[in-house]
Amino acid sequence: MEHWEKLSGQKTTFCLAVGCVGKDLAGAHVQKADARDDNWYIYPLCISHNERAKELEVSDAYKLVPVNMAETREK
Repeated sequence: MEHWEKLSGQKTTFCLAVGCVGKDLAGAHVQKADARDDNWYIYPLCISHNERAKELEVSDAYKLVPVNMAETREK
């Protein structure tokens, strides 16, 4: 979560999956559903969504942060 907060410049106290208000947050490793982008990102999700979700709708008001630090430096 610290990595996401630092690089996104954003904060949240709840899960960013649409319709969820879970507060047990983790910096989840996620990929976009777009098959043209196979990069991994950090995004705040509750433990439940982090452990079991294969695909879910998330808020587009928050930034995805690249997991790979080299990618982050390039942007």
